[in-house]
Amino acid sequence: MEKRKIRREQISLSSACREVMLGGMIWHPDGPARAVLVVVHGMQEHIGRYQPMAEALNRAGFLVCAYNQLGHGNSLVRGTRGILPGREGARWVVADCRRFVAAIRREHPELPCFLMGHSFGSFVVRQALTDPKTSQGLKGCILSGTAGADWGMRLVALPATRILAALLGEDHQSCRFDRLANTLFARKFPGESSPHRWVSSLPEEVARFDSDPQMQFVLSLGGYRTVLEVLEQVSRSDWAKKIDPALPFLLLSGEADPVGGEGSGVRQVAERLSRAGCRDLTLRLEPGFRHELLHEPCRKQVILLIRQWMEQRL
Repeated sequence: MEKRKIRREQISLSSACREVMLGGMIWHPDGPARAVLVVVHGMQEHIGRYQPMAEALNRAGFLVCAYNQLGHGNSLVRGTRGILPGREGARWVVADCRRFVAAIRREHPELPCFLMGHSFGSFVVRQALTDPKTSQGLKGCILSGTAGADWGMRLVALPATRILAALLGEDHQSCRFDRLANTLFARKFPGESSPHRWVSSLPEEVARFDSDPQMQFVLSLGGYRTVLEVLEQVSRSDWAKKIDPALPFLLLSGEADPVGGEGSGVRQVAERLSRAGCRDLTLRLEPGFRHELLHEPCRKQVILLIRQWMEQRL
């Protein structure tokens, strides 16, 4: 049987940061689409890493769209990967998510729309959904590798990042700071050498992460400030109360993911949504797996779960 060809379409969209055009991609199914999934990637990665998932969903009739967030992929601030302005960064990355979702929905008004965010992308998605214009009419939201409220982040990491950015400059890319940030997660897995071993339990996937030329960069202090400020916004006790309770949520995480507090932070997000009245909430923690379920041995089952979850809500 001849393998179906997947048609990829490169697109671009102006960022809320006016000097930048966001580079994006649309993966088209072979035939009429039944729904669209918009994907927002995580910190220090790019949309190309979602191609296997996109192609699998294409075969089930889903149109998949994604864009490179500011400072990532080909969405570069001042031409340098990793640079992300901290003072306006949190506002801009959330506005970019809202802009992209709105643009895709204008382009495909006939298609039911789902929204997915991974890691930092999940923080951006969560904050974007506090605007009814973004959440209204969505068929569902998928949060992968998200995090709960962390007092260490609020009381230490965020203030320290703001101070360092003020002293050294928002664009400063500190290898020492980046190493420290990774060490906080990597220390959960002693005996493995890569600083990114918290990403996956598969050595070959960690090696692929380490060698990807589009991911070999240090996030600027302004970038770290942006990530932490968006996380701080969605960690506030009233965040879930701003979300449409009719919007279905699927929360996915590895039970050994340090970003999600080995499941505790993800449960906290689910509990806050539940207390706020969310009427359709699914939580899935995969035992033994780490941060990126799409790069773990369970990835086929996870993609199948995502597909079936969306199909049940069409």
